[in-house]
Parts: sequence; structure tokens; C-alpha cells
Amino acid sequence: MYEELGAHLCVLPPNATSVCQPLDLGLLEDIIVGDDDDPFSLTAREKRMALVKRSIAAWDLVSSQEICRSFEKALSQAQ
Repeated sequence: MYEELGAHLCVLPPNATSVCQPLDLGLLEDIIVGDDDDPFSLTAREKRMALVKRSIAAWDLVSSQEICRSFEKALSQAQ
């Protein structure tokens, strides 16, 4: 694995995380917490707009025939 990825892989013994703290508990926590100050992160309004645009794009992929068939199937099962 070292030759391919430049990293060694080893199995940690049980309950070793308090001694050999992995990156997700140490360094990455600081990176994740610091992400709130990222000037490139999207605002809530930008996130909502992106969601709306993705929803519109998804509905554009659905044909009117598929919508009609879905309603027909739902109505026939309800009877």
C-alpha cells in the first residue's frame, strides 16, 4: 500500500484511540470547525437557490407521460 498511496495501513488494538488518536478526532476536527469561517461557503439563501435549481432540473427529466402513468397507477390502487 505504501508504494501505491504513500501510506502505511495498520490495525489498531481495541481501545487504542485515546492513545493513538486518529485524524478525524484530532486534526480534522479543527479543519471542520474552521470551515464555518470559510469565505467561500454558501449562505443559507444560496443553498436554497441551489436546491430549487436542482429540483427544477430533476423535474425537467420527468416526462408528462410518466406523471400521468403515476397518477393512473395511484388511483387504480386506491380503488
